[in-house]
Amino acid sequence: MSQLATLEQVSRSISPNQDTGSGSRYRRLMESLAATIDAIDPCTQGHSRRVTANALAVGAMTGLDEEQLRALEVAACLHDIGKVGVPDDILLKNGPLTAEERQAIQQHPAIGAAILAPVGFDPAVVIGVLAHHERVDGLGYPNGTMGEAIPLAARILCVADSFDAMVSVRSYWVGLSVQAAVQELEDKSGSQFDPVVVADFKATLRAGKIVLPHCRQAAPSLRGFTA
Repeated sequence: MSQLATLEQVSRSISPNQDTGSGSRYRRLMESLAATIDAIDPCTQGHSRRVTANALAVGAMTGLDEEQLRALEVAACLHDIGKVGVPDDILLKNGPLTAEERQAIQQHPAIGAAILAPVGFDPAVVIGVLAHHERVDGLGYPNGTMGEAIPLAARILCVADSFDAMVSVRSYWVGLSVQAAVQELEDKSGSQFDPVVVADFKATLRAGKIVLPHCRQAAPSLRGFTA
C-alpha cells in the first residue's frame, strides 16, 4: 500500500467529533499522524510539532478564541499531510528543483485538503491546510488567494511554518539565525506575510513562547534579540 493510501486510511480512523482533550485518543492519533508525516523526510523531524506549538502561541497573542485555536491546532499539526502525494525523488531531492518539480511540491496543500475534507474534518481545518502557502500579495499557492481572503489561521500558519523552515538545519539548508529569520519575516511583511501576524509573532518570540529546533537555544535564552 502506498504512503498516500496508508495515511488516508489512518486519517479516516480519526474522528474529528471525538473528545479533543489533552489526553484524548483523537489528539494522540493526530500527533502520531503528524510524526508520521515528518518521518517521510528525516530532515523535518519535529517540524509539525514546533509549527503547531508556535502557531498556537501566536494565535493566542492575536486573540483567536478557543474554537479558532482548536481548528488552528489541527490544521498546523496536519499541514504537511499532502506531502505524501509528492514523489520521494522530488520531495527528498538534495539540490535545486526544476520548474516541474516545484509545481509538484506546490500541490501538497491541495492534496492535504483533499485527504481531510471527505472524512469530516472541520472546514476551518481543511481551509487552513489548503491555504498555508498563500501569500497576502496573491502570489502564493495553490490558488493565489490574496490578503484577508486568506483565513487568519492560515496566515498565522504561514508565518509559523516559514520561520521554522528558515531556522532549521537540513541537508540542503544551513539554517538562518533567529535574528536573520525575523528580518526575513519583516522584509516580506505585506508581500508574503500578514504584517499583523508578523508583529504578533515577534511579540510572542520576545515573550519566550516560540519553540526552536533542538540544535538551537530555546527562545527565553536568546540574547540580543531586539525585534
